[in-house]
Amino acid sequence: MFKGQLQVSWPLCLFALLCIGNFVSTRAAENYGHYLNQFAIRLKSGNLETAQKIAREHGLIVKRELPNINIFLLEHPKVHYRAKRSAENELKFLQNDERVAHAQQEVVLHRVKRRNVIYDKQLELPIRSIEDDSLYTRVEPSNLATRDNIYGVSVKFEDPKFKDMWYLVNRGQSGGEKGLDMNVAVVWQNGFTGKGVVVCILDDGIDHTHPDLSENYDPEASTDLNDKRDPLEDPMPDTSNIDNSHGTHCAGEVAAAANNDVCGVGVAYNAKIGGVRILDGPVTDALEAEALTFNNKYIDIYSSSWGPNDDGATMEGPRLLALEALRKGVTEGRAGLGSIFVWATGNGGMNEDDCSADGYVSRPETLSVGSVNDWGRSPFFMENCSSTLAVVPSGGEDYIDQERETGVKLKVVTTDMNGGCIENFQGTSSAAPLAAGCLANVLQANPLLSWRDVQHLVVRGSRIPSADSSWTINGAGHHVSHRFGFGLFDCGKMVELAQSWENFPQQRVCNTTRKNYQILKSGGKIVDSMEINGCYGHESQSIDRLEHVQVHVKMSTVIRGDTEIVLTSPAGTRSVLLSPRGNDNHHGEWEFTFMTVHSWDESPKGTWTLTVHHRPGSVKPRKNTDEENFKDDLHKLTEMLDMDTSPPGYIKEWSLVLYGTHGTRHQRAHLEASREQNAFSPSEKVVLEIKKKEVELSKRVQVKRAEISGLKNSEMEKVDDKTERDELIRTLWNTLHRHGGKYVKKRVLKTSIGTGKFVKKKNLDNIEDLDKLVDYVTSMLENAIQERGEK
Repeated sequence: MFKGQLQVSWPLCLFALLCIGNFVSTRAAENYGHYLNQFAIRLKSGNLETAQKIAREHGLIVKRELPNINIFLLEHPKVHYRAKRSAENELKFLQNDERVAHAQQEVVLHRVKRRNVIYDKQLELPIRSIEDDSLYTRVEPSNLATRDNIYGVSVKFEDPKFKDMWYLVNRGQSGGEKGLDMNVAVVWQNGFTGKGVVVCILDDGIDHTHPDLSENYDPEASTDLNDKRDPLEDPMPDTSNIDNSHGTHCAGEVAAAANNDVCGVGVAYNAKIGGVRILDGPVTDALEAEALTFNNKYIDIYSSSWGPNDDGATMEGPRLLALEALRKGVTEGRAGLGSIFVWATGNGGMNEDDCSADGYVSRPETLSVGSVNDWGRSPFFMENCSSTLAVVPSGGEDYIDQERETGVKLKVVTTDMNGGCIENFQGTSSAAPLAAGCLANVLQANPLLSWRDVQHLVVRGSRIPSADSSWTINGAGHHVSHRFGFGLFDCGKMVELAQSWENFPQQRVCNTTRKNYQILKSGGKIVDSMEINGCYGHESQSIDRLEHVQVHVKMSTVIRGDTEIVLTSPAGTRSVLLSPRGNDNHHGEWEFTFMTVHSWDESPKGTWTLTVHHRPGSVKPRKNTDEENFKDDLHKLTEMLDMDTSPPGYIKEWSLVLYGTHGTRHQRAHLEASREQNAFSPSEKVVLEIKKKEVELSKRVQVKRAEISGLKNSEMEKVDDKTERDELIRTLWNTLHRHGGKYVKKRVLKTSIGTGKFVKKKNLDNIEDLDKLVDYVTSMLENAIQERGEK
């Protein structure tokens, strides 16, 4: 019974809570960013002429068209360029126009580069202060610029800093675990260097005049969205400002040229590299959408190392236009195969941030990548979440001030503005471009992969970087972790898989919503479940094999940072969708879409359980009037509900969105409904055993030699392609030497062309037809194997 004589129904109480939440949320929204005098509209029908007519009638000017997302950007000369309040009247006129399907006023968004340690805060030294490379701690230094052998793979580069690129070829030179790298040497050795693949860096521009970038720079994959007055649309950053070097760092990781005696090499050192300058000015929803769809018929991979603030308090994702751009990218990009969006997870670990609160990495369309150090452990700045697909080695301390105790360690070698070269680029900013470069090699191996096939390859082509208690074996048998995703990028394994890959069937989506108001008690939890049959019986929605799983939650909390949300799949896989965040003082109603990849390949059928915990004390709330008023209103409702204490919040509804496929790509019957899938948490000893096994398998990957002709890039088809010829001949010489030494090498060169004469290297240069040279080299290699066997 309620106290007193007042009779109040549950729906009325909950409606009161809803009103309180909306009041607080709206007030907070008004303080977010500044409103510009720009308005984005989408027409129900018509073209530029129609948009211009609408603009004239409402006193606006059409500034430009965004054709990839069917948006026109208008400007109102009588509205202030940047204001704290929205131009509500002008916006309503556009929204009420019968010819307009959608209208919005553009807002300046807070987007930050994920550099965390662009200034090495724990050492209180700027990144460029370490000019003497002898200050870096090195162990067992070896001259990798000369012929060396890594797991039986020969690598040779003349670039002076290649010897320090432990994350590509790890001989223990950084002092970490030997062999903990991206296993890319075997890929290079077999001719996969990103040739024919186009990668674009969405950032603050790239210094394409850098001698390590100029050779691979592609103006067709580049534009300047920050300065629309630039007729050349040149993404060249303002090189007088060192803060604008972020995009140049990222570009060098992907496609720095090899064997030019400059800095280091890119993961895909023959890929084409471009840049979209977007972060060197105000960022809006329309600007993000324009960048994400820029020339997406031509560009293969977009790399983004930025997002909402990693302060541990922000919870934000792409807005309407950017969200639509991501969807269009994966449906229309790359001739319908889908653009590859690689995204850095974030560097807010020191702020107790959770990358699940970042809506860019919690999207199925993006491939989110984290970072590990040279021991395979998570650096102190890493964010953990259930949407991380994998990690790459890029360096970082286990804890703050570690380098003060142990010395400065090598991190990522890459290009800097004005022809510079640095060796301490780190954070997830450096992780995303390394992953993008690896995927460029994968696309060279199989350019017909869809965007989802690429994600499947990452799931299957990643290995455990270190053994700890974070690992789970999900119901489908995949190892997965909130720290590491499915593991460490293994480029060799991914290319090996890509070469014989059969594409997955079309993606299906199954939606279920549950409205169930429940009060969250202090220190308690809400447990709610759904029975799911995978939309069985609905031809276009039925799923029997999962990929991504999203959960959209609507709730209200006194302190959002005290909230933990966990999703448990029918197989028992536990995904932490939101962990407590010590800086998140948000109060009032909120809603957000979280995502997990931890149930990949599981069956969706069965009971899905959402558990919302209240973890009091996670946050020390800041005192402010709005929060106190909110608590007072909750206290009054508490008395009406005859509760002992004020509730810390309530949940209004939650939705489950399942993405996956029906049947298999191998024409087998769909997964049996009776198949048991049981997730479990392995011991660290078991994880270590799995890791050792995967390391051995990584050493023995079988990558078939890349075909030289018939690829996407026209340069590959040129007979006089000197770079490719030199690489081919050098590979032949190194391989012949490895398969039997001088004796076999001499006999093979005599007998390969049937003349009985000794063939010198200069004779190969006289073979003008590149295809004939390929056939000739293949014949030599076959003879080398035969001669070695006879000997």
